Formats: sequence, C-alpha cells, structure tokens
Amino acid sequence: FVPLYAQIMDNFSDGNFTENPTWEGTTANFIINDAKQLQLNAENSGESSIYTSTDFQKEMEWQFFIKLNFSPSTSNLTRIYLQSDNIDMLRSSGYFLEIGETGSADALKFYRQDNGSKTLLATGTLGTVANNSTITIRISRNNNANWQIFADYLGGTNLVLEATANDATYTQEGVYTFGFYCKYTATRINHFFFDNISIRPLNE
Repeated sequence: FVPLYAQIMDNFSDGNFTENPTWEGTTANFIINDAKQLQLNAENSGESSIYTSTDFQKEMEWQFFIKLNFSPSTSNLTRIYLQSDNIDMLRSSGYFLEIGETGSADALKFYRQDNGSKTLLATGTLGTVANNSTITIRISRNNNANWQIFADYLGGTNLVLEATANDATYTQEGVYTFGFYCKYTATRINHFFFDNISIRPLNE
C-alpha cells in the first residue's frame, strides 16, 4: 500500500525513499547516494522501476532532475511515467517521457500509452540527449489538454520550451502512478540518477 499524496516534493534529503513520500517497485535496485540523489544500483543488466502514487488533477505540473552517465540507446534508456493508471507501468495507459534511442539524434520524446502501446506526441530538439545527459525537465498540462515540455540541458533552472502537444485522452482526475523506469546493460547498472521531484497542480 502506497500512501496517497496530493502533491509530491522529494529531493531525497531525508536519505530514504520509504516515507514522505513512499516509493515502491524494484526498490532493492535503488539507493540514495551520498549526493542525496535517487540512484539505480542493480547487480546485473535488466529493467527496474520505482514509483509512487498521487492524486492528479486536469491541470498539472511535473518537474524533475535526471542525470545519465552514458549515451542513451535502445538498450540503455529511461522513461518517466507522469500519469499511469497501473503500477505495471509498461502495460498501463497514460503518458510518459522517454530518453533513449540509438544514434546521434537523440531527443526528449513524449508519448501517450494505451494499454502498453505507445504513440509519439512530441519530440524535443534533436541531438540534445545523444551523449551524457544532465537535465532538469518541467512538463505542464492545462485545462485544455495542452502539454508543454521545458528543459535545461545543463541541469539548472534555465528551462526553455522544447516541445508542445495536445492530447486529452487521459484527463480524468483521480489516483495515478508516477514513476521511473530504467532499462540497462551490465555496464550501466548504476549510471541513472534522479532528483528534485515536484508534482503539483498547475499554477499552485
């Protein structure tokens, strides 16, 4: 059971992910490192996810920091599930942002997912996440289902608009899952970092 939070603010300064808020999933494969960041720390190649539940409204804003110490690819990628109707995020319906494709044109990609089947809604600037990535990302959705994706590719607070989309498929208010999914090879088992997570109603 995951306690419900109407608003999520977590920078892991308390040194854990077991309370305020409570994160679940393949938690044995994650740690809070000395820099007070959530870090993947798996033993072998594979897939891991960590998630929490919150009460979503039609107008929302998500912000988070990501650091990937590698060049993303289809073998080493992350998805940030903003709004998932199931803790089994890969098979759920909702929305996610993905970082990870092979080649030099890697970009932030925003998808809608329908029972596990993904549809691309928006793409950021090509090449921005082709190499080691340290990014702050903010995504908003207003009452008209207009999505905006902002990013600072230096990991700071100078966020600029990267992409927009309009999609109202899943705007029903209620309890949803927010989480991180990591797919990785044996050389990337501890190279994913997440921090400074903020989920709240838009303009609050």
